[in-house]
Amino acid sequence: MECKGAVLSHVLVDTSSSLNVLPKQILKKISVEGVVLTPSDLIVRAFDGSKRSVFGEVTLPVKIGPEVFDIIFYVMDIQPAYSCLLGRPWIHAAGAVSSTLHQKLKYVWNDQIVTVCGEEDILAFETVALERVAFADQRKLGASIVSYKQAKEVVDSGKAEGWGKMVDLPVKEDKFGIGNQPLQAEQGVQAGPSTFTSAGLMNHGDVFAVGSEDGDSDYDLDNWVRPRAPGEVISNWTTEDVVQVTLQTE
Repeated sequence: MECKGAVLSHVLVDTSSSLNVLPKQILKKISVEGVVLTPSDLIVRAFDGSKRSVFGEVTLPVKIGPEVFDIIFYVMDIQPAYSCLLGRPWIHAAGAVSSTLHQKLKYVWNDQIVTVCGEEDILAFETVALERVAFADQRKLGASIVSYKQAKEVVDSGKAEGWGKMVDLPVKEDKFGIGNQPLQAEQGVQAGPSTFTSAGLMNHGDVFAVGSEDGDSDYDLDNWVRPRAPGEVISNWTTEDVVQVTLQTE
């Protein structure tokens, strides 16, 4: 995907999203000359149920395949695992059909069907040629040699204690240990007096936090957005003619 002289990868096309989302850090990487950012007080509910505020609204010319779309993005200060999200507004406006399994999307352009392919590193699967090696059937029937030797040594030594006898299990007459909560009198243990000593008070003015300052480990902004090289052509799409079908009635 290309936008104002920048090439974007890791673009997520989500049919369940009602908005087109662009992270704030991605917008800073794109040339914003002539772009108007309209403030917005919209509150977005994320997939996990949390609420996020929208930084603003911007319209960007985005080239997907051979066509340029004017897409309205909602800019948010987030660090997701994608460079931008194309939701239902763009999918319906472009008449695109996306496939999560094949990592492709198709739309009609100038009486042609455009197929835009995803990146190779996010394919659902990849076929790998494996060499088939035939092994001779070397399985042996019978007991293991190790177990046979151990059994023979036990029999020869005459110390086969417990062999041929039933296991004697003790009878458990009480109900302790199977969910029953016994009273203190039933346990026969009396709790004596206890003495608690204060270890002091923490300073409530201090803030203690444990976490990583690097954000999402999947967030790799530098590799997702780069300037387009002079003469570079993005060739991750193909076209084919639309087959015209005429229905004839008798």
